[in-house]
Amino acid sequence: MKNRMKISSKLSLSYALLVSVMVIVAVFIFYKYYSDQVYDEGKNNLIQISDTVMAQVDTHLNTLDQVSIDVMAGSTFSRAWEHWLTEERTYADTATLRKRLVDAYKNRSNIRRVAIYNLEGEYICTGQASPERSAVRQRAQGLIENYNMNQATSRVYLGQTEDFWDNSRGVSVVTEIKPIKNADTVITGFIEIQQNIFYMDDVCGATINGSAVGVAVFMDDINEYFYSNIGQDDGYMADLARMAKQYSRIQQTGNEIIAIAPSNYFSCRTIVVVQKSVLNAAVNQMLSGLIFVAFLMILLNAVFCRIITRVIMKPLNALVHRMEKVDIHNLGEKGLMHTKSLETEILITSFESMASRLQEALERQKKMESVQNKALFDALQSVMGPHFLYNSLGGIANMCEQGENEEAADACYSLTEILRYAADYEDTEVTIGDEMDNLRSYLSIMKSRYRQRLEYEIYMDEECKYLLIPKLTYQPLAENAIKYSLIERETVVLKVSTICRDGKVVVKIADNGSGITEEAAKKIRNRLKEFTEEEVELYTSAKVQFGGMGLSGTLIRLSLFYGDGFWYELDSQNEEGGTSILFGFNK
Repeated sequence: MKNRMKISSKLSLSYALLVSVMVIVAVFIFYKYYSDQVYDEGKNNLIQISDTVMAQVDTHLNTLDQVSIDVMAGSTFSRAWEHWLTEERTYADTATLRKRLVDAYKNRSNIRRVAIYNLEGEYICTGQASPERSAVRQRAQGLIENYNMNQATSRVYLGQTEDFWDNSRGVSVVTEIKPIKNADTVITGFIEIQQNIFYMDDVCGATINGSAVGVAVFMDDINEYFYSNIGQDDGYMADLARMAKQYSRIQQTGNEIIAIAPSNYFSCRTIVVVQKSVLNAAVNQMLSGLIFVAFLMILLNAVFCRIITRVIMKPLNALVHRMEKVDIHNLGEKGLMHTKSLETEILITSFESMASRLQEALERQKKMESVQNKALFDALQSVMGPHFLYNSLGGIANMCEQGENEEAADACYSLTEILRYAADYEDTEVTIGDEMDNLRSYLSIMKSRYRQRLEYEIYMDEECKYLLIPKLTYQPLAENAIKYSLIERETVVLKVSTICRDGKVVVKIADNGSGITEEAAKKIRNRLKEFTEEEVELYTSAKVQFGGMGLSGTLIRLSLFYGDGFWYELDSQNEEGGTSILFGFNK
């Protein structure tokens, strides 16, 4: 027999799988909810960071712009500058301009340098400066050619470039450049204010979830970035510049989330870039904890289910162990099994009841086999006995002499069917339909023998046709009825009916003889009672004497076959004055 999983193992596995699925679903739902919440909070934090960075960048840009305003405000700067541009410039003019530059940024620690220069490359600069005049002239010419400096509010922001005025130190700066114009709005020079790049690094050094974010500041009018700590190539920065011009505050790429904040004072926008993995870091950390907790819960649940199912299934396993040891010899034995479970108690009680009924059924079957074999032998002895054969063959010969060839042939066929049916020992159970066919053959032989002295009627409900019944049930009863009725009556009328009603089968065999005596009926009842109380071997060998296929033997076989569902009645005086045998059983 193949190895099969025990029901306790199946229950444990089923419970464990169910709880595992529930835990996994709960983890997934919580993870999904938490990740969405963290993601939304991350986007809001990113927007706040971009707004904060933009506000601080505005402050620094405003400082640069304010320095240029402080330098060029008033007539003192205009007169000194106009005079300095001429060949009549004096040291006083230079000193006045330099003082204006120093005074404008001396209280502003984040300003590195202030410089003014004309279109010829002459300049005045705070701090150490070493550029050639030609380089300064070329710088001024480049500003005029590359930028629109004729507007009233013209300014240029140059970001993250090496200090033009002192390249010996390799210092990076951000720069604001404004044109200096005369009364006719003609550009006569430029003022340049520098700030060390590390001030912008401090402003843009924001973090989220402990990781630094990328920040870039783009100027709208020149499509160039003023500041960036992202360190990407030009193509990537161009893509960010295009995104900066869009109105959406939050945008996404494949692996990044981008927040955009416009300036309230300048034509620029700040972009804050963060990797999605940074936002998901907290979620992933939480997920690791969830997976560990889920695994622990599943493991504990598996152990718990295993223990609980073993406790619950212990009585059932004991019942299974007992059932495995049950055989035909110990069916009636009852074991001492105790359980507190109502369901298990019902199973144990049902099994013991089933075993008891099976034991009784086996005993009835044993009796039935012995009695049935005796009945079949007696039936064969009856139909093959000289008296029956002589009478049957004699009747057939008479029909042949009288020219009744067709009737003689039918009688031969009927006799053949009776002999074949009685001689078949293999089938002890047949259908009611088969019994009816055999009965018709038998009565046909009897009719050919007794002619007008025998009349019979046979009726059967179609739904009864395929129900099982012990073999040779109808023929012995019909034989008895004909045998004893012919003694008393000139014409014997036999009626056989089989009816199915309310789940039960009712069989009635009635004749018009003189009826059965009460003494004979009592004897038949006693024989049935004795049979159920005594050993089958003793009864079969000493008391079951069917002789002419008796009534009591047939009723005994039926009671064994149908058990408690079988019943019978003997009516010694029916409407015709004869005997009626009525019996039934469950379908």
